[in-house]
Amino acid sequence: MSTAAGRPLSDRERQTLATLLAVRFRGVEQLRIQARAATVVGTCACGCATIELAVDPAMPPAQVQSATPVAEHYDNHLDAAGVLLWVDKSGYLSGLELHTIGGPLSHFPAPTTLHIDGAST
Repeated sequence: MSTAAGRPLSDRERQTLATLLAVRFRGVEQLRIQARAATVVGTCACGCATIELAVDPAMPPAQVQSATPVAEHYDNHLDAAGVLLWVDKSGYLSGLELHTIGGPLSHFPAPTTLHIDGAST
């Protein structure tokens, strides 16, 4: 990850985060609160859409069962990709990872094309 000064999430990043947080799992309510004020503080050096997130540590932490409490996949018959939501060990949003087969994608897929793979309960 390259470090960048904090910036607001783009519309697509915010939509992707909201889609991931629309799933019910332990700690999601706290993550939804955190998401309202999350900022992007890093991007992936490979040029893909993966971002590192930061939130105010004064916000309520989430008690999730996994560092990646929810994942979604995307397949449009040209690209196969997955999106992971990362939460740090203290219970704060820490990243959105876009992983692909066949090369990096520079943007997150449209949220309407994402399919839930699973969520920790």
